[in-house]
Amino acid sequence: MQIKLENIGIVKNSSIELNGLTVITGKNNSGKSTVGKTLYALLDAVSNISEKYEIDRYNYMVKILEENQSMMSVFRLIKYGQMMEDSPTDDDILRKYSYLKKYINKDYKRKTNSNSRELKLFIEELVNELSEIKKKVVFSDPSWNKIGENIPEEDRKKIGAEIQDLFWSQFDIAFLNLTKLLETIKRDPQQIVYTKESINQTLRKEFAGQIQPVRGQNGSSIISLTDGDKVYFSLTIENNNLVDENNNKFMAGQYKKVYLVDDPFILDNLERDQKLNQLLLSTARKVFLIQDIFYLIMINCD
Repeated sequence: MQIKLENIGIVKNSSIELNGLTVITGKNNSGKSTVGKTLYALLDAVSNISEKYEIDRYNYMVKILEENQSMMSVFRLIKYGQMMEDSPTDDDILRKYSYLKKYINKDYKRKTNSNSRELKLFIEELVNELSEIKKKVVFSDPSWNKIGENIPEEDRKKIGAEIQDLFWSQFDIAFLNLTKLLETIKRDPQQIVYTKESINQTLRKEFAGQIQPVRGQNGSSIISLTDGDKVYFSLTIENNNLVDENNNKFMAGQYKKVYLVDDPFILDNLERDQKLNQLLLSTARKVFLIQDIFYLIMINCD
């Protein structure tokens, strides 16, 4: 296996063979840490990527659902008001539209059990119910009698009409937001965009946003990890960000977790430190990158 870096950190142009236990030595600021950070960022970004994707997708959906509900008083009107002529009470409305009830009562989290696929199905059914409400439900004038008995009827109707307009304008916004959410989560089914962004963000984090050289950098930087004809990673970086182009290649994560150990002397405590011992010797498939005098250790424990 070979890693090649061009204009990454302080490394101008370097190719390193990774064969079994690889030891990289050098003076301070010679690029040892750059190699370690790069390898760590690549492997960690794609490790367990499908699970990360599902967790992030679920959290994103919940975030939009909560924001949409908190911004829209339309849902409070449905819950607490007797607003619609085909539903004499709010209980009837929520009984008829069960997904809307779960949404208003914030019961969808428990029902979907942190499963992004289940939550996606819930959003689809919720959008269907909102679409039906938009088509079938109209306001009934008696619903506005609560506005105030001492207000003249003409003014009461005017206020009622204004509230009705506000209701439907917010309803339309809420419906549009949920429709856009569905469109967003249906994109990238193969997780390609997500994985690219994971690699980009992990590289930027490890290099504190400065992946390319601070000085003397013009044009692109390149990172590649290959094994003969097999390409694991082939990435182009410009302006300290991964370029979004089809020429970029990356592998699926083969490891459960990747660890970067900054201080190799921590291994001196291996026998005395039970937690560290379990970490290194557990059966999960892992990669350990140990820096200072830089060691690359790939451990496959099956």
